[in-house]
Amino acid sequence: MAYSKHLFTNLTSAMRHTAFYLFTVTLLLIAATDARGQAGPPLGDDFIFFVNGTNTLVPSFDGNIIEDPADPTNAIVEYVYGNWAFQAFRFPADVGVDLSQNRADGDVLHARIWVDPANAGMPNVQFMFEDKTDGSSADDGSADLPFRLAWRIPESMRDGQWHEVSIPLPPATYTELEDAKTANTLDGLDSLWKYVGAWSSGGFGVGVGDELGPNTVDNPQLWAEFEWTNVQNIGIFFDNNTGGGTIYVDDVYIGAENLDLSVANDPVGAATGVSVTATADSNMVSWMPVEGADGYNVYSSVNDITDIKASGVSLAARATGGVTSVYHKIEVPHASLAPLTVHYAVTTLSGFGVENTDISMSKGDVANENLPVQAHIAELTEDEVNHLTDQLFGDMFDNVVEDGFPDGYMPFELNRARSKPGDGGQLTPNEDLSGKLWAGYGADPPELYLYVEVTDDEITLQAAGGNPADGWQHDSIEFGWGNYDVRDVGGGGIFTGSPHQDIMRGDFADYQFRLMGQGDGTDAGTVGVVFVGWSIDAIPQGAGAIYDQLMDANGQVVGYKLLSVIPLDQIQNTDQMDAITPLPTGSDVAYFPFNFVLNDGDGGNRDNQIQWSIKGNADGQWWNTPAQWPPVALAGREAQGGMMRAEIELSEMAAGAAITTLSVDEAGSQTYYVKLTSEPSADVMVAITGQDGTDLTLDNDGDASTDFSGLTFTMQNWDTAQAVMMTAAIDGDGDDDMVTLVHTASSTDMDYDGKTMNLEVTVTDVTQTSLEDANELPKEIALDQNYPNPFNPSTSIRFALPESETVTLRVFDTLGRPVATLLNQKPHTAGTHTVQFDGSGLSSGVYIYRLEVGASVLMTRYMQLIK
Repeated sequence: MAYSKHLFTNLTSAMRHTAFYLFTVTLLLIAATDARGQAGPPLGDDFIFFVNGTNTLVPSFDGNIIEDPADPTNAIVEYVYGNWAFQAFRFPADVGVDLSQNRADGDVLHARIWVDPANAGMPNVQFMFEDKTDGSSADDGSADLPFRLAWRIPESMRDGQWHEVSIPLPPATYTELEDAKTANTLDGLDSLWKYVGAWSSGGFGVGVGDELGPNTVDNPQLWAEFEWTNVQNIGIFFDNNTGGGTIYVDDVYIGAENLDLSVANDPVGAATGVSVTATADSNMVSWMPVEGADGYNVYSSVNDITDIKASGVSLAARATGGVTSVYHKIEVPHASLAPLTVHYAVTTLSGFGVENTDISMSKGDVANENLPVQAHIAELTEDEVNHLTDQLFGDMFDNVVEDGFPDGYMPFELNRARSKPGDGGQLTPNEDLSGKLWAGYGADPPELYLYVEVTDDEITLQAAGGNPADGWQHDSIEFGWGNYDVRDVGGGGIFTGSPHQDIMRGDFADYQFRLMGQGDGTDAGTVGVVFVGWSIDAIPQGAGAIYDQLMDANGQVVGYKLLSVIPLDQIQNTDQMDAITPLPTGSDVAYFPFNFVLNDGDGGNRDNQIQWSIKGNADGQWWNTPAQWPPVALAGREAQGGMMRAEIELSEMAAGAAITTLSVDEAGSQTYYVKLTSEPSADVMVAITGQDGTDLTLDNDGDASTDFSGLTFTMQNWDTAQAVMMTAAIDGDGDDDMVTLVHTASSTDMDYDGKTMNLEVTVTDVTQTSLEDANELPKEIALDQNYPNPFNPSTSIRFALPESETVTLRVFDTLGRPVATLLNQKPHTAGTHTVQFDGSGLSSGVYIYRLEVGASVLMTRYMQLIK
């Protein structure tokens, strides 16, 4: 069953469109627990990737969609040159899509292509296919490496002119392809295909250097044939660091030669009925469904949006599958910007991705006072600079935070709840990889001070004396740093960040800092090293770093810590006229592109990388794409007062988003969590009192007693969320009640003393009659739609049983892989039951939940997680 683009053209409903796709994928993969060896869903006949927009069945896409310079009515894809930059149409990394039937049918890769003459003579400028990978960097044969198939763009086409190509897909294996070339059965454009091996995130290649396939001397024991059944990425690869220019493509498809593309040109109706609502940590944007629309783009800006292509406008989200609302999660870069008013506009997409850019009836805005304030980089006093300098020269870590950074400073946090995968990365438990960063600067001379605590359950550092340029292959820390204010760059802004799609030099120069230990991981046997890349590719003059083990309260090693200084007037590539940018002082605030990244090599080469940037476009190319780095505030000393955050935070889940409202049924209970937002200098006691005539009983030890007297957060457990269970009594008066729970902190820490947080609780009335009705048993097995839906990050799933049965409830992604088991053959009595599902550790998308009752009943529904 192929999901042919022509088939989807005849489907008149976005829900039918999506349901068919999910059904196909689920049917193929629902039983799979490991993608290795499983074919991906078939690409289908005549699959159009791009004509005037990106096919909505392509999960993600790296290029820029722009107007054709020669024809403003036509949309094209722009691929901007970057060192080793691979920009592609991307399918799921661990399964991809199956192109084996397309290859067997003699299909072609078709495209119109325009290549900047700056690429003339440059090596390895190519269309590239890449097969699936499990992200592992192991070099023992256990990793599923991403093998590559390249079509090298001929020199004759690197002339700044449009060329139309239809290239037959090549034979299936390296040997078959090379034999066909030798026999001259491939003598046209198809002779430019080459199986070019794989490159691992662990920093080694297989058949890349010599391109001899199974005959390679480049890790020959790891060679594997390209997986036509599992193609993950198709796009343009600038496989060099020698320079180049832009490439445009258009009319991209895999299918029969001379395919009629006119069907892919028409937009659907414009979006209408947009509303924007402030939530606890995000803005919810909703709109009316549009007939024929298979997707929607949601744009955002801090200014009124009159044109989605205007400077300062960015794509906040793309919704497909019938979804008509999204949550846009934002952090305010500086407290002086709060409350941040954000403007939104919604456009429609046809199934082929053709966008209707009419936003005249689809705009809205909101000023959300609940949005969290982002961590910042603080101007340090002379005393703080002197203290940090003393620590560096003395190889000590005495009171680094207390005496080296402003009181109440909020560090950058990089953990499972606040991160995205990096280059070959995946989200892991915090004890395996997480970190905190304290960042400050002295303005004259310009020096950047970085103190990092990394939690890591297995420390594997670079050997003593190793080349720090290769430190990323081991446990280490990396930073993206743009040495400029984003407001000074054309196309840049506080909300959108840097416009740089590649590392740039000159007045607006980009850098990569690398911080690491070299040695055996002990204090005595390890030295700290700081390295600057993309410019001097060396240790800067006057830079320094020290290393030590990170201990918990019991004296156990739980990771490592590093303190460093980087002179910002010693990092410039003077040959390329890199500028020295003054840093803000006093009440001034600047916004620099910045990213914080952790590398993890458990016992060998790097096997994981996570990044602090959660921008929508942030991915494994962060290291050479400053546009993926968020703008971060550098705050002069007088501009920091409003940024100190010491607050109480309430959430529905221990690691969930902040809340200010909850609901509970009479005779029912609800659990919520209380935590602190920053480390206190003394124990903090939080008393919880009820106002407005509460009939709630509070409990935190599970015995449902009335001895609850509040919560205590010590300096050791301050960052652990504590549960509070509230139980509502029945009054049966037929009216819902509103109760205000007031959380008041007391502490000798003046930042926390007197802090309050209100929680509004709606107690839903349950009358005696409705209680009697509730006791009536269901007539049949039922699985309800989860609520809320879409959700972020938690939702409730309810099911009904007419008699006692064993129940299994599982959640799958759309590729059929299980992501959670909520119930596993658990006996349940007759009646209605509700199960909570927490999607905090999952990415946004459509998920499938499946109810199995006894040995024969199977029911399935879909739900949408939007972060």
